[in-house]
Amino acid sequence: MYLLRLRSVGIVVVLSTAFVFSCVALAFAQEGGAPPPPPPPSGGGDFGGGSHQPPMMPPPPQGSFGGDHMPPPPGSSGGYQGGYQQRPPEGNYQQGGQQGGQQGGYQQRPMPPQGGMMRGGSEQGMYNQKGSPQEMMKGQEMMGGKEQMMRQKEMMRGGSQQSGGSRGGSEGGMMRGGGDFGGDSGSGSQYGHEGGGGFGGESGGYGGDEGDDFEAREAEMQKRQLTEMKRNLRGMEQGLKMIKQMIDKLAKQNVPIPSEYMTLVSDLTQALGVVKGATEMTDDVQSAMEVIMERGEELRDVGPRLGALAQWPMTLKQADSQVKRLTTQFARIKKSKTTAAYPELVAKVEASVGVVSGALAQAKSEASGGDIETAMETLRDGVFEGSQDAYDSMRVLENISNLSRVVKQAEKEIARYEKEATRYEKQQKDVSALRGLIADMKRKLAEVKGVMSSGDVDHDDLFEVMSSAENIRNDAEAELQHLRGKPSSVEQQFQSGTAERAGAAIGKSIQTLKKK
Repeated sequence: MYLLRLRSVGIVVVLSTAFVFSCVALAFAQEGGAPPPPPPPSGGGDFGGGSHQPPMMPPPPQGSFGGDHMPPPPGSSGGYQGGYQQRPPEGNYQQGGQQGGQQGGYQQRPMPPQGGMMRGGSEQGMYNQKGSPQEMMKGQEMMGGKEQMMRQKEMMRGGSQQSGGSRGGSEGGMMRGGGDFGGDSGSGSQYGHEGGGGFGGESGGYGGDEGDDFEAREAEMQKRQLTEMKRNLRGMEQGLKMIKQMIDKLAKQNVPIPSEYMTLVSDLTQALGVVKGATEMTDDVQSAMEVIMERGEELRDVGPRLGALAQWPMTLKQADSQVKRLTTQFARIKKSKTTAAYPELVAKVEASVGVVSGALAQAKSEASGGDIETAMETLRDGVFEGSQDAYDSMRVLENISNLSRVVKQAEKEIARYEKEATRYEKQQKDVSALRGLIADMKRKLAEVKGVMSSGDVDHDDLFEVMSSAENIRNDAEAELQHLRGKPSSVEQQFQSGTAERAGAAIGKSIQTLKKK
């Protein structure tokens, strides 16, 4: 009986000594980065012979681990529940890690540098933590090292009952250590909540930084858009400047300017000033751009009209000269012996000359009333185009006595227009209008030849046919000038180089802005 007690005491002493040396070796191994040595094999004993597997721990009583939470079984890889899901504080967490490392078969693995345990982490992630030797010693004390020493002393003193209780005391110490670990887990849970809040704050701060970066990028993008917008508005600004110069020149010549033109120029000038002086994209800049886009087309149309107004003094002077030449030429034809035989035709030509003179007087009256635009239209339609018709009538009156020469001249004109139409058709230009006019000229020429061959020439009918043929010839000449890219003789009277340049600059600027 006495030998049995000594044997039990010896086994306990050997196991306790091995346990203490294993803990010390584990601490130094973790400090030096080397894995701890396995525990020495025992000859059977209480842990199943020479197996290196850790003992199966009996489940602790409810409440030993800080509430209803149970510690994870050794070797499991599932995430912790309850308090084990949170990040524990450094000290207690590392102590718990030491115990877990020993109970997990002494396999120590380094944790990633993040430290702390996140939700859903594995048991190994929590146990495989390194600590200082002081923290290791703390962990040993919390694992029940002191209780074991006390029970060993009691076993040395006591009888056989203490021998049976030595194992229970050892297991109780381990359970006690588990309880301490559970307490640490509870503390870790508390830290996890606090740490979670702190980390959330950091995350919020990071989100704030990212938001600041996004705002900075957006501001930089808007700044580039504003710079591009200003560059595209240079054509608009240049065209507006030329139109202002035209208005100032008209004012010096006492030419009245329509009020809607002045309002348009004022609105666009103000809008351009807002965009040009802007340093960032604001609502005012957006509103100014809307004004520019909406009213820019109007300014483009105003340019030619202002150009016509700018040409008013010169155009009026040209109209006076045109009417004087027309009147002088008609007086000469009227005195001719050739035309004296056709008094009815002479009366028709005289009436057309009178229409032109009346249109000139009407245009002057409209201009004196401040309606320059209407006066310009009267000069265009009544004087310049009317003079062209009157000249055609006088030409027919002179040529009616020599129809053979007229027919030959008409045939030459038709051949020339056909040649030009073929040339521009090869250049992939639309010559359908010119081809149609050539066909009309051929029909009229055939009518003239028919009147001549009848023997009884009706000069009134002949005059009408030849006048119509002359009008067609004029239209064909205007279409040919259009294919050449040149204005007709009437259009040249109303063109302004400044207005054309202003319109081109404004149009280019508007097209660029629409593309953007």
